[in-house]
Amino acid sequence: MLLPAALAALVALGPVNPTTIGWHDNADPAGSLANGVLTLDLDIVEGMWYPNGEDRAGGTVLAFAERGQAPTTPGPLLRVRQGTRVRVSVRNTTDQPMAVHGLTSHGGPEVFDSLMVPAGAVVSTTFMADVEGTFFYWGSVPGIGLDRRLFQGEGPMLNGAFVVDPPTGAVPDDRIMVITIWNELQLHGEAVDTTGEILSINGRPWPRTERIQATVGDTLRWRLINASERAHPMHLHGFYFRVDAAGDWQQDTLLGVRERRMTVTENMRAGTTRMIVWSPDRPGGWLFHCHLSFHAMMNPPLGAEWQGPLAYAVPAVFGAPNEDADHHVEHHMGGLMMVTQVAPRGEIPARPPAERELRVLVVANADTNVMTRQYGYRLDDGTAYDPEVAAVQPAPVLVFQKDQPTDVVIVNTTGEATSIHWHGIEIESYSDGVVGVGGYAHMPTPAIMPGDSFVARVTVPRSGSFMYHTHISDINQQGKGLAGGIVVVDDLERHDPSHERVYMAQTMLDVPGGFRIPTLVNRTSRELPVDTVQAGEVYRLRFMNLTLAGAGMWYRFVSDRGAVDWTTVAKDGFDLPTWQRERSPDHRAVSIGETVDVLWQVRNNSAGWLELRGGGGNLLARQRVEVVDAPAAESAAADDDG
Repeated sequence: MLLPAALAALVALGPVNPTTIGWHDNADPAGSLANGVLTLDLDIVEGMWYPNGEDRAGGTVLAFAERGQAPTTPGPLLRVRQGTRVRVSVRNTTDQPMAVHGLTSHGGPEVFDSLMVPAGAVVSTTFMADVEGTFFYWGSVPGIGLDRRLFQGEGPMLNGAFVVDPPTGAVPDDRIMVITIWNELQLHGEAVDTTGEILSINGRPWPRTERIQATVGDTLRWRLINASERAHPMHLHGFYFRVDAAGDWQQDTLLGVRERRMTVTENMRAGTTRMIVWSPDRPGGWLFHCHLSFHAMMNPPLGAEWQGPLAYAVPAVFGAPNEDADHHVEHHMGGLMMVTQVAPRGEIPARPPAERELRVLVVANADTNVMTRQYGYRLDDGTAYDPEVAAVQPAPVLVFQKDQPTDVVIVNTTGEATSIHWHGIEIESYSDGVVGVGGYAHMPTPAIMPGDSFVARVTVPRSGSFMYHTHISDINQQGKGLAGGIVVVDDLERHDPSHERVYMAQTMLDVPGGFRIPTLVNRTSRELPVDTVQAGEVYRLRFMNLTLAGAGMWYRFVSDRGAVDWTTVAKDGFDLPTWQRERSPDHRAVSIGETVDVLWQVRNNSAGWLELRGGGGNLLARQRVEVVDAPAAESAAADDDG
């Protein structure tokens, strides 16, 4: 923890005639290559970054520049073929010493020396790019680790991508995305004020992030670099992506064919990297974003525009969803979000007729205070209901049949615009629920205005566990109940819900309690009602996480008797191949935006507690599970099978 004097020193940073720090999309490598040696001269520069636009107030940051070029965040792209010798000099133009990390070989002993660069000095290093992969270099105040770079003078924007390509052959056609978080400090008299966070991809926060253009059938390869001090569960709408490599700034591992995984959400811890590949087979606009809701909220004002946390948080969280509702995502969200616009290859195929229809009501209680109002979903079966009760009940689990075209009529009975995103489902863009981004040029996805309705076409091509939630005023509406689970089965008539359990972790904003964000399971309480299962039977446990800020959560079972084996069979609704089905002890990490399915063969005397715990191991919610013992003969047979 920095002392007030140190905080004030960070605030005091800033040149009289500030240099402008630009953004960098990592398209062109820096340096000069001659005779198998790349030479790159870097400067550490202090300047003004304008994440909200150059017509708005900016903030002071430290950034890298290629000598003689304008500084950018992230810094110059270091990209070479494996076997290239690299010579880098770093000049520190600031008035404080800096440490630079990651300018090193990656195949030798696991010792990664840092370059210590005194103020005004130039320090050089030479090394071999000896391992293929995705890495990054970064700077900080000496003694400040990657996971502690928070404020401007500590170097959170002092990063650059470092990619080593194969020694021969074509250079991969890919995009490189560097994720960062930056906090501004302001000095008001003797008090130090922290503004909201600015989260960016390649130096751009949404809606200024790069718009990627693609065509149906293209193969897209993205290198993701989390240079921030926080975890980010990165979620792609409408498609699965394949994780081909995973590493950090020190090492990278190209996954074998049997190790690669398909997912819609990948939790990236601080300092980690990924190589992902995906191919769109449907046109439209598709989001890629951090599913930690506070990392995709409206960007805060900076400098003289900052009027304190309350002036920012109230409109950012509770907002005015009816204002410019059809462009809510474009104008009222920010941070770690990107859009890929996929053009059709030929004509967009016509929809087949629907074979089934569901009606989902969006309801709210009569509370006129937007900060305390509660929301809910209800399946409309034609019977009367009490909105006050429906607004505080768990959302219904929607059950679909695989490959069956289903029209979901969403009726908004509340006074606020809303939408529904079908999380993890391979769906048409128009029905994906992202207003202002989804749909097509001739038919953009609209908001569902108060008293209006929208028909979403949901045809799910695989059985599995999925989720649905609002995508307007996410923190407020989702944090007040608009989130639920989806189960897709092969045959609705043969579906047996008695042998499955759905556990949805979600955040419930508690504004009267001091803006607390308690985590509940199935929106009931911290202690769920007692459940009973039958020994000798196999149950499918569907674990889900739609919390606002719980990237490190995990479910576990604590048996009265000892360890209980679960077998993981699916992730994000994607059935795992046999060789990836993990049978191991009784806990599963489930990050925000993820679903994980496990099979549990219940044994006699295995009663215990199902628990949801946070990343630090703190207990968030639990349920007592009692076991009705099987007859002796059945129990012996089950033990023999185990």
